[in-house]
Amino acid sequence: MRKLTEAQITARDDRKLRFRALVKELAELPEEERTRRFSALPFVKLSSGTAFSPSNAMLIAFQSGGKAVPTVLGGFAEWLKQGRAVRKGEHGYMVWVPIGAKKPTDESPELPQNSDDVHFIIGTVFDISQTEPKQENPDHE
Repeated sequence: MRKLTEAQITARDDRKLRFRALVKELAELPEEERTRRFSALPFVKLSSGTAFSPSNAMLIAFQSGGKAVPTVLGGFAEWLKQGRAVRKGEHGYMVWVPIGAKKPTDESPELPQNSDDVHFIIGTVFDISQTEPKQENPDHE
């Protein structure tokens, strides 16, 4: 496992704080406002062609903040598989990614009490407008 630099640790922690604040802002919206905003969201997952969950769609909408409305979103590796690359310097949208229940480890052989609970991590997705066709490098064939 690679060791993060102090700057990377600070950036990671700042990003987590911003994301938590965004989630809190979304949670504090009245239900009718969330419904109104969500009904107009066209976000589609690159991997499946299905819509994002209401929570993730709202998180994406909040983060777009007046920029062009995202439409088709996927992770960095998903875009590469589609023959596209995320342009250098682009910042993605943070979303919740389900990772399943916690598994026992050598240090903690007992399962948590609610071992069927789904857990989430923060993931990043990019809109198709933030990508470009991947250029083939003829020197590496």
